[in-house]
Amino acid sequence: MKKFIKIISLFLFVIFVTVSCETDNNDVEQEIATQAIPDNIIKKLKKAGFYTEYGLSKYKNGYIVETDIFLTEAQIDELLTGIQPETGTINSKQYRTNRLVSINGASRTLNVFFDPGFNQFMQSSFDAALQRYNNLDLKLRFKRTNNRNNNDIQILLGNFSDPKILGKAGFPSRGNPKKEITLSRSHFNTGTNRSDATTVIAHEIGHAIGFRHTDFRNRAFSCGGSPEDEGSTSIGANYIPGTPSGPDANSWMLACSSGRNRSFTDGDQAALIAIYGNSTVDPTATLNRTTGEFRAKPGAQIKLTYSGNFITFCAPQGESLSIGIIGVKPTNIYDYISWSPNPSYANIRNSGSLVFRMPASGIVKVDASLTTVGCSVASITLNENQRINLGNRNGGNFRFP
Repeated sequence: MKKFIKIISLFLFVIFVTVSCETDNNDVEQEIATQAIPDNIIKKLKKAGFYTEYGLSKYKNGYIVETDIFLTEAQIDELLTGIQPETGTINSKQYRTNRLVSINGASRTLNVFFDPGFNQFMQSSFDAALQRYNNLDLKLRFKRTNNRNNNDIQILLGNFSDPKILGKAGFPSRGNPKKEITLSRSHFNTGTNRSDATTVIAHEIGHAIGFRHTDFRNRAFSCGGSPEDEGSTSIGANYIPGTPSGPDANSWMLACSSGRNRSFTDGDQAALIAIYGNSTVDPTATLNRTTGEFRAKPGAQIKLTYSGNFITFCAPQGESLSIGIIGVKPTNIYDYISWSPNPSYANIRNSGSLVFRMPASGIVKVDASLTTVGCSVASITLNENQRINLGNRNGGNFRFP
């Protein structure tokens, strides 16, 4: 069974200066001159769904794609074959990749090394970027480490042949964040202290833990020029329910930088909480089963889980479970799981989960429906203790409330 979710874009920043993403070679001092890109690499990238008309350059043992993503040829081949060994346990979706950082247990702390070659202003900007994440009380925590050889993420100084590139990072692999992030020496270690330094650092970390550009469907939103769609590619660009479906003008994940310092927007916070939120059970929470009104403490991070057991011989035309959480900021949450007929399976199960923050009013409305004429069943759980059952074997209720 497939889970169908709307695909849109995620985020970076603006001023016609772009940020880039990743490298696997520790020799970050070496500057690579512009080189011709082999035709076979261009063909592979196009087949994988990447834009190659510009923003493509050779860098060390791989290629910077769309001015922001670093891939080795082996990684490009992996995308083409669909080999994406993931061990992440989070099943949620502003825009994220198919690859997330796994959290086995209540939380996970990522040790992040910041090159001591950066000046004091950049050191302070780095601490501010980590604090920006930690202030959200996520399950994923970030901690500075001075150990260059033993860390989860290392942010290093580097040189790029393209003067527009501010930095580069990659996406998670096998449940771990992208190891190396490189920031441009010419932009971030000069006598000029850039106002966007904290935002750029936070942005590249965002890629390393699985987020895509907010405006990936049209990079011109933040970069200017002609409209350009980065494409979903095999890495994925999955819309995160409860976040703006279009570009967010001040998001930390816009493709180009405006040169300004930008804190997380409401949409940014909603995206991070949905994927890595540290939910807590509110013992005072209540669910009115007549009106669908759910009440909990303002600001509480509530976990929403949903699942369906779709039985093929009961409904051969296919079925779906739709969920709505109305009143959440910055926008309501809508998500669904669906099933299409498959003669190979009698029963098909699917599930999902996300975390959302209660608004200042402490009130949201829950709406759910199961489209079925058969004996399939579904359930939704809020706050780990408020359960909604739907389907023929659950009293014949196909809508809530």
